[in-house]
Amino acid sequence: MFRLSLRLRSFAAAVLALLFFIPLTAITLEKAFTSSLTQSMLEQLRVQNLTLISEFDMLDGKHEMPDQLFNDRLNIPGSGLYAFIKVRDRLMWQSLSTLNWLQQPELASPEVGEEIFIPEFLLLSEYFLFAYTAEFDDSSGFVPVSFFVIQDKRVFNQEREAFSNTLWYWLGLVALFLLILLLLSLNTALRPINTLIAQIKQAESGEIERISQPYPPELEKLKNSINHLLDTEQQQRSRYKNSLSDLAHCVKTPLAVLAGLKSLLDNAHEPLQQ
Repeated sequence: MFRLSLRLRSFAAAVLALLFFIPLTAITLEKAFTSSLTQSMLEQLRVQNLTLISEFDMLDGKHEMPDQLFNDRLNIPGSGLYAFIKVRDRLMWQSLSTLNWLQQPELASPEVGEEIFIPEFLLLSEYFLFAYTAEFDDSSGFVPVSFFVIQDKRVFNQEREAFSNTLWYWLGLVALFLLILLLLSLNTALRPINTLIAQIKQAESGEIERISQPYPPELEKLKNSINHLLDTEQQQRSRYKNSLSDLAHCVKTPLAVLAGLKSLLDNAHEPLQQ
């Protein structure tokens, strides 16, 4: 059965963690940025809508708007910012920026005093839509007037895409830096183990009798166990040596007596000498 090394296991675990962490972080930050950018766009459209309301006037049942609006983008055809005004749910005015529009959008008026914000208003492309309905005093009473501001989303999408590309670029660099740091950390953490393995090999070859180098607390117990094993093996070796010496001494005397016998056969001298 194939077994992975500790270094490879740790590195693989860290890579898997980064594969989950980096995309989740990017998605979270992208959503937060999109939400913040959308909220900022809502505030801008709300201000532009209030500007339209301030420029609108109604006299004797007739609405009046200046020829040139305060916001120059509403005066330029195809600028990306468009405005409409509906009186009693009838379209009564639209900005000069809509001159190139071939078809009028379907605009639902909110209730009086309420606003509508649609972040994905689909026409030929995507737009932001903000609408607010106010009441104006007329000779016949209060008249509901709805103000619509439509903003092209191309700039918004470009900013979001630029942020996303920058985010992924820097997160990729961070991931690469973390992997390099992880490799260095693994090498530093496993260095005492490599040193211990080298000393064990020296003990096997007889170069050293004990492992004396200090180690981290996690490896001290292992070092002590190995030293205890080496001490036990050394003691057993000494006992074997003493036992062999005693055995040699016990055998030497009887052999010498046998070799000195006159009645010993001639062909027995050579085995006894051996």
